[in-house]
Amino acid sequence: MDDPSRHLPPSLRLRTSRPTLPPGFVPRPRIDEQLQPRGRRHVTVVTAGPGYGKTLAVAAHLAGRGDRHTAAWLAVSDVAGLSTFWGDFLGALTAARIPGVESLSEMAPGNDFSLSDVDLIADALARHSRPLTIVLDEVQRITDPTVLESITRFIASQPDQVQLVVISRTTPRLHLRRLQLDGRLTEIGADALTMTRGEVGEFAERAGAGPMSDDDVVGFWLRTEGWPAGIRLALLSAGAAGLRAWLQRGHDELIASYLLEEVLEQIPPTDRKFLLATSVAEALDPALAEAITRRPDCRRILASLADANLFTVRLEDRPDWYAYHPLFRELLAERLTAENPDAPAELHRRAATWFARAGDPISAIRHLAAARDWEALLEVLGGSAVPLVLSPQSAELAAALAPAVDEAARRPTAETLLAGVIVAFHDRDFGVMFHRADAAEAALSRRAGGSSATAEIILALAAMVRARVEAVDH
Repeated sequence: MDDPSRHLPPSLRLRTSRPTLPPGFVPRPRIDEQLQPRGRRHVTVVTAGPGYGKTLAVAAHLAGRGDRHTAAWLAVSDVAGLSTFWGDFLGALTAARIPGVESLSEMAPGNDFSLSDVDLIADALARHSRPLTIVLDEVQRITDPTVLESITRFIASQPDQVQLVVISRTTPRLHLRRLQLDGRLTEIGADALTMTRGEVGEFAERAGAGPMSDDDVVGFWLRTEGWPAGIRLALLSAGAAGLRAWLQRGHDELIASYLLEEVLEQIPPTDRKFLLATSVAEALDPALAEAITRRPDCRRILASLADANLFTVRLEDRPDWYAYHPLFRELLAERLTAENPDAPAELHRRAATWFARAGDPISAIRHLAAARDWEALLEVLGGSAVPLVLSPQSAELAAALAPAVDEAARRPTAETLLAGVIVAFHDRDFGVMFHRADAAEAALSRRAGGSSATAEIILALAAMVRARVEAVDH
């Protein structure tokens, strides 16, 4: 049987070929359910950042339909122009061998192709009696507003039996809200494409990861946050060493290279600089971002990063706050240190100042510990954090002070030893508490300026506890 697609240009033949599923692909029935057409003239939009498996999810769904449903596939090019896009569109229908629409092959768009010609294509498709799915992949490549307008026009005149599936890294500008009101729209985002804990375990098993404990699977799932590309790359990186060794490792070169090529190198320099600077924070709101970057347009930038699915998500439980994917944040922090080794400490200090003023001393202490600014940490500790050792936040405070304790074990100073006093008090390890207090007092006595008010408060706490312990012992 003659293959009509052989007359297409080689590049277009590639872009009209549906991807095949890789070995070990894990079916996800919940996504297949969402991809089912839900009525006449339905439009499904699949939107997520790179590596979320958007294309494979749709390809798997179509493969599951078998011959019961006809489908055409087009990975769009970034070449602008109505005639180019709609010529490719008709080429995809040709490659799919869709019976009953032969007349479309005679409509090769020329330079005079206009928006009204889109209606002719829709009319020709309306004469095709069987259900038809048309997939447009990589739609974020389309920047020509006239082409976007033409797709919106096609959707307006879309035949009843045609389902349109749009796959994009960013939300396409296709005026879709009206479709939502009409019940014609299904939106599938990164939250749906993220792998569940069970799917992560099944994928790892199919990939030959070997025996895994439940803790290994949970740790793997938490660190990757179910990001499919991250899971694949991590398994490749882990190799024979296994997942446990990978989890104990910090930076991962394979994942970092992917994120560099697919994300960081594709964004404008100003956004890149913003991402690097704000990677010092686990979560951000516009005010904190402005304190860190000294830029007034942080609200706009954060919203645009989230809208573009650049591994930036809005936090449901904290309105106006955002967070980066953990693996992406790891890369950003690594690049920040590599490109400007002195920058992280200053950026952490700025974040600490903001948190201290916002009434969150524990977060301020975390940032000052990251900056290794032990004197400033002690002042925040004495200013508002010491009473927290007697509150439900005591464990959180002790965890924030842990880096100071580690520093005291290597290079003890009065400040790190005094922070250690608070941690030992929380741990009820009074012998260690008294030892650290004595060492801190000795270090302070050697200073010309004497001790600070914060130091006196902590030493007084240690003395009071010592007196009570001695009283009980006697």
